[in-house]
Amino acid sequence: MKKSAKLLSLVLCGALSLSSVCGCQSSSTSGKQTASKAQSSAAPVTITLGTHHVAGIDPNYVDPVTKKPEMSQSDIAAAKKALAEVKKQLNVNLKFVEYSSDVRTTLLQSVMAGTPVCDVAWMWGGSQSTILSQNVLQPIDAYADVFAGDGAWMLMSKSFGHYYFIDSGIHRRPRWPLVYNITYIEKVDALKKDGKTMYPADLFQQGKWTWSVFEDYLSKIGTYFANTKAPDNPDKTIQAYETDYRFAARGAAYAAGRGAYDDQALGVQSAEFKQGMNFITTLFNKKLLTSNNYTDSITPQWTQNGTDFGNGETVFTDIPEWILSGASSSCAKRGESIGIVPWPRPDALPMDSEKYRQVSSAGDCMGVLKGVDSKKAKLALQTMKLYWNVFYDRAGLTEEQYAEKQESSLTAAAAKDGVDVFHKKAGPGIVYAIDYLARQSAKVNDFAPIVGVEDNDTCAWDVVLGNALYGKEGISSYDVAIEAKKNVFDSRLGQMESILKSDKLRDNIAPSAKAAKPLAFAKGTNPSSIKWADRVAVTDNVDKQLEAGKVKFDSSAAKFDKVGTYDKGLHVTAEDKSGNKMESDFAVLVYDPANKKAPTVKLKEKLPDVTLNQDASDIVWKDFIDGAADKDGLDVSSNIKADITKLDTNTAGKYDVALTVTDFAGNKTDVKISVTVAVPGD
Repeated sequence: MKKSAKLLSLVLCGALSLSSVCGCQSSSTSGKQTASKAQSSAAPVTITLGTHHVAGIDPNYVDPVTKKPEMSQSDIAAAKKALAEVKKQLNVNLKFVEYSSDVRTTLLQSVMAGTPVCDVAWMWGGSQSTILSQNVLQPIDAYADVFAGDGAWMLMSKSFGHYYFIDSGIHRRPRWPLVYNITYIEKVDALKKDGKTMYPADLFQQGKWTWSVFEDYLSKIGTYFANTKAPDNPDKTIQAYETDYRFAARGAAYAAGRGAYDDQALGVQSAEFKQGMNFITTLFNKKLLTSNNYTDSITPQWTQNGTDFGNGETVFTDIPEWILSGASSSCAKRGESIGIVPWPRPDALPMDSEKYRQVSSAGDCMGVLKGVDSKKAKLALQTMKLYWNVFYDRAGLTEEQYAEKQESSLTAAAAKDGVDVFHKKAGPGIVYAIDYLARQSAKVNDFAPIVGVEDNDTCAWDVVLGNALYGKEGISSYDVAIEAKKNVFDSRLGQMESILKSDKLRDNIAPSAKAAKPLAFAKGTNPSSIKWADRVAVTDNVDKQLEAGKVKFDSSAAKFDKVGTYDKGLHVTAEDKSGNKMESDFAVLVYDPANKKAPTVKLKEKLPDVTLNQDASDIVWKDFIDGAADKDGLDVSSNIKADITKLDTNTAGKYDVALTVTDFAGNKTDVKISVTVAVPGD
């Protein structure tokens, strides 16, 4: 670890020095010195960058409670340098603005109102197809020349014939890279040759990392760890390859040569894509690939496989890259090493085939909102190019120069994330794999999330695959099911194209329903007497008021003559003026009004701390208990009040707090707890 830290320090120091030089020699600055002098007397122009998470990109942000920044010190230094260069060269003050609600709602509302919330909108990965189909983004074709030279990496490929998106970050690897537990692999004698472990990255470097080899590899791992309890969770056994099958399928598809939507064409029905889906199906049917799904669902629990990998519950997984560091730390605490490897290829495909690729999915990206005039739009894009080039220390560099410069820093970055690049035996192969992945991932090639042909209720290749894997809806094969969906996909893409050709904005956000308090009623209540609209608020992001008859409440699933909890006791449906429909279920609790017994309350064995200077009104007292129930077992944990007269969150120490839990019949239980107000990090 000391060696890793030393290498990272040297790389960062070198990067900062190089950035100082490049900042002056950048091609993006050429010919602008005279302009800068002319601008010096003019008032700076403010360009706003909207984001869902200001703390992650604003170098001047400090947490109001901890008084600490969220960004690393190296990122803060890079961001402040970039801000200074933007001010110096373009006479622009770049301002970061956080959205007041979900990005999809905020952008639509602001553009519809004629007051764009920002000049450049940051969109988190997965939100883009919804935003694109709202028609709130303006094509930036007229400004494509802004990204010539050292900005080429930012301009993403066209969608439906136009440029809409610019990239927000450097891609060093797939968003969900294939990783493995080196320590686990070293235990499997069947994976040794002449007493030496055959590591995945070594097999890749030797050109032997194919689907059949991977399948055999997983089979041997599965045999060795069969019924072996996971170290941090004895209730689970170690799996060969627990993953989110959707991301494994992306890897397999691109390894075979086609994505769901790449090169501006639909690929879900191509022979190569089907080949990838068939391989995933083979692994799944042989129980070599497993998925941790939501209850009674074909949908994997979001990022759960990354957490399980950190807990030592699987040898291989496709991990969310933002979880890699934390998962690696968990593994390191148990003395385990982590490796990374490209997705294997079909056996019939040569290693050097142009068809053999790694998936580079569109993650977070940025776009310019409609309503921003052309002059400001161009300046905003110039600002983004300069800012992120300086931030990533690549200003003035060609793609080749930057790739060459990245060789050492790529290794350092991987080491920082916990990938064991210094492993005596497996390390060299891992370093080779890291370089390969960086070159493969440099440019986004997977646009399925943007055009809306995945993670979609009506048109999604991943849903078709899930139904085939789990035998849902009479589907037993991806091949057959996807052919039957051809018209659906064509219709989806055609609809998107028509929307973007029009001048109309489109509301595609369904209404939402929320209950402020538990829906609890005394036994014997006549459901027809309940004014559900007073209990459940149904709102729409655009319509001020939903039309009469467009909101319906159905409580027929609840039995008001019997005490109990009815998880889907209230079914709410609503439709806005644009035809967006919503369905939500709410739990209904029917309690005994004659109950005179006080509720039971169970405190957590280890109570959470309160952060120094935290606003007492923000404390969630429910977090201090493991449960609270009335005599019939109904959950009353939401009915907690705290006496905080003795609590001083501005002074570290321990304080007595009285909690009062009240059940629905009015019975109360008082418990006293000792609350610790702690300094963050102590």
